[in-house]
Amino acid sequence: MKYSFVNLLLFVLVFSACQQENPEQKAIAELERKVDVEPSEVLANELNAAYLNYINEHPEDEDNNARYLYRAASLEYRMDRYSGAASLLESLLENYRNHSLAAEGTHLLASIYEDKL
Repeated sequence: MKYSFVNLLLFVLVFSACQQENPEQKAIAELERKVDVEPSEVLANELNAAYLNYINEHPEDEDNNARYLYRAASLEYRMDRYSGAASLLESLLENYRNHSLAAEGTHLLASIYEDKL
């Protein structure tokens, strides 16, 4: 019984730590929701700026930085800004080549070079 309680407590602590977002991440999540509901160039630019600002301010957060670079590249792609998307994907592959999104980034980058640039 003692071990069950300790395991439960450990699970709760780990789970709650994983759920905490800093204010910048919350602002990014809110901007993402806004862009999903009502896409506009102004909101997309604001979201990409927030992604890049987070990456610059938190170089140690490799997981989120890789995700934000991929999302920024995807947003650039959807806005027909293929050179910008390619540049962001190259940064993803250069700095986070071992991240799980690197393979998807490689495919998107190849598609951009093959079909768009």
